[in-house]
Amino acid sequence: MDMPKLVELADGIYLLPGRVNIGFIAAEEGCYMIDTGLDRDQARRALNALRSAGLRLAAVINTHSHADHIGGNAFVQKREGVPVLAPRVELPFIEHPWLEPALLYGGSYPRDLASKFFAAEPSRPEALEGRELPFEVVSLPGHSPGMVGILAQGVFFTADAYFGSEVLARHVLPYTYDPGAALSSLQRVLSERKAELFVPSHGQPTEDPAGEVERNIKAIEVAREALLEALKASGREASTCELVQAVLSKLGIRPKSPGLFWLYASCLRGYLAWLEREGLVEAVLKGAELRWRAVKA
Repeated sequence: MDMPKLVELADGIYLLPGRVNIGFIAAEEGCYMIDTGLDRDQARRALNALRSAGLRLAAVINTHSHADHIGGNAFVQKREGVPVLAPRVELPFIEHPWLEPALLYGGSYPRDLASKFFAAEPSRPEALEGRELPFEVVSLPGHSPGMVGILAQGVFFTADAYFGSEVLARHVLPYTYDPGAALSSLQRVLSERKAELFVPSHGQPTEDPAGEVERNIKAIEVAREALLEALKASGREASTCELVQAVLSKLGIRPKSPGLFWLYASCLRGYLAWLEREGLVEAVLKGAELRWRAVKA
């Protein structure tokens, strides 16, 4: 098996490409590891690459609390004894990872959401805020409530603010907790003038992310319009389940597992809340059923 090797992106800034890209920022006190991947195997691979480069770990930075970004936290903390730093609002989900599938499902969740893809091993995080750090922390909420990007020496680790073209083509509808906030964060990425290289967690580093960011913006806009069209096509009203089914069919999405269905359904409920806050739809009760309807202009 080939030994994993770090790619140097700038002086003291490294990347270990993978299913989830893992970044490293070298400082006097050691290296800061940006996310730990899906599981202990990916984390072990990253630590081996770091050691092969003659570098030592100072801390882990979690950009957000999703399982594929924190799945190696527990392994790294046990092996290296370093702190895990994360945005304050994301801390409960890292310390108690069962909260993530509970959020997606809306309560105690079925076994399909108990896998490592949704619920990581628990770890002991500390708040990122209020610390002197050798890089800039950029707020990028939307994909998760408190997601951040990391900017150092012109290299912008953008977390899941946008997805690379291949990943986006595969999933079609990028997951967002709050699609309205996600759109604002996509614009924030485009407006970053100090960045010379953009590194998404799922995709290839690029000097010009405009095309991929615009495709992510388009994906959100298409899903929004598909939801509004589904409401119009339903006549007067439709249930959440009916709307989810209509939008997934419109976008050509066929979830391969119940877990993926609940991921998409949770995402689209966020779209409905977004449209409701904008006054475009409203929820109405019909007996024991909650239904949605478009608000006439």
